[in-house]
Amino acid sequence: MNILTVFAAYLLGSIPTGYLLARAKGIDIRTAGSGNIGATNVFRILGKGPGIFVLLVDALKGFAAAAFLPTLLLGAPCCASDQLGDTHLSLIAGIGAILGHNYTCWLKFKGGKGIATTAGVFLALTPVGLGLAFGVWLMVFGLSRYVSLASIAAAAALPFAIWFDHLYRNPLGDPALIVISAVLGALAIYKHKANIQRLRAGTESRVGQKKSEPKSEASPDAGPQKITVLGAGAWGTALAKLLVENSHTVTLWGHDTATLDEIRRTRRNARLPGTELPEALKFESDLLKSVEGAQAVVIAIPSQSLRAVTAKLAHFEGIVISVTKGIEFDTGLTMSGILAQTMPRARAVALSGPSFAIEVTRGVPTAVVAAAHDTATARAVQALFHRPTFRVYTSTDIGGVELGGALKNVMGIAAGVCDGLGFGDNAKAALVTRAIAEMRRFGVARSAQTETFAGLSGLGDLTATCFSKLSRNRALGERIGRAEPIHSSSGTPLAEGYPTAKSAHQLARQLGVEAPIINEVYAMLYEGKPPAKAVQNLLTRESKAED
Repeated sequence: MNILTVFAAYLLGSIPTGYLLARAKGIDIRTAGSGNIGATNVFRILGKGPGIFVLLVDALKGFAAAAFLPTLLLGAPCCASDQLGDTHLSLIAGIGAILGHNYTCWLKFKGGKGIATTAGVFLALTPVGLGLAFGVWLMVFGLSRYVSLASIAAAAALPFAIWFDHLYRNPLGDPALIVISAVLGALAIYKHKANIQRLRAGTESRVGQKKSEPKSEASPDAGPQKITVLGAGAWGTALAKLLVENSHTVTLWGHDTATLDEIRRTRRNARLPGTELPEALKFESDLLKSVEGAQAVVIAIPSQSLRAVTAKLAHFEGIVISVTKGIEFDTGLTMSGILAQTMPRARAVALSGPSFAIEVTRGVPTAVVAAAHDTATARAVQALFHRPTFRVYTSTDIGGVELGGALKNVMGIAAGVCDGLGFGDNAKAALVTRAIAEMRRFGVARSAQTETFAGLSGLGDLTATCFSKLSRNRALGERIGRAEPIHSSSGTPLAEGYPTAKSAHQLARQLGVEAPIINEVYAMLYEGKPPAKAVQNLLTRESKAED
């Protein structure tokens, strides 16, 4: 029967309150702020009211598990009894609820840190002991204004508080309660390991801490900003040039010092032929120095390198703008999801749309979309980039915008295969239409807005990628269709769609999304499937109604 109690308590504790509340407001809390689903991050992202609500509900989960579940399931009098066995049963139920909260089965066993749920459990079992530990929390918080440090101190003090309570009231009290409280306190401290690292680095946020002064905020009315662009490839260089032309102070960083020095010396990037870079553009090969004093950072580096590079910038507090399009294989996260983990103090924005770098540098009219969780941040980025030949629209569907930008690269490879096989416009038009439907299914599975995929980051970007001679992904597909080598002389892939096909294929299986085009591109790239066979598989699929 103990197993039944633990299982029921686990299910109760596993209810992801913070995630559900944020999702109801159109936000995936796992990709915002610290990425945690607990009350502190909800408070940070959604405000005081929702944060307090999540705190109370998470605490109630622990209290209800310890105070009521044994009675409901077994008829035991629970914590109200003086019998040791009944206390143990309540403790077992409480442990189940805490594990459910910390490792919820509804979110792939990734949950909160368990402070509120643990407090609820010990409120039911030993309210005096909990009160003493809460006193430690208040004292540390009052002195430091760090919620995380106060929680760590309270978790460490909990077993001593319970021991003191039993020593005063009942010297022969239950030693199991003290031991388990020490174990649970250690678990809570372990779940704060990222906070501990930020505390040691001096980058942890204090409650009541003032944000950057108004002059350092990248807002629509703030005027020229200090901006760093990470990535000295074609797209990073093109955006750096555009930002300088918009009167901002811009620093360009690149990992290859020799290439960066060459661009500095010649004021030209070999990947942007015929483009002269402005003298005002600055260069810096040291990553940390490059972002000193910056109010916004533009990320224009390959998706495979984004986590490693941005993890070194956890202290940054301004706006971070991702122009990288991809899906991380290990986690299924888009770039803003990674940034929420590596740069938790920054505000993430995705800038995406049909925009070839060489055309942007030549002043060819271009339109893109800036997407963020809140409209104000999206508008701030709009103001940074917007100019007559580079129109920037705004969106709050950052997940949908990023999915569209990533998946269109895989579809571009499929379009190139059509070209390589000598197919005509009918075939490519059909492919583009079905690609949009496939991308939209992904979006629905990830709670994105379906209309996003009819916009610039969906249909717009897909059209440019599938039809333009400037598209590297289309060119890669064309080489596949012609049975030509698909890797560079160094052995590295030649287009962003190559790694994204692998990530998207895996994500489709995890989400249960029907993705025939992505599956066939994956098979051609990673399993050596002949292009003609892949096309045949698509053409001979079962007939269905158009979606």
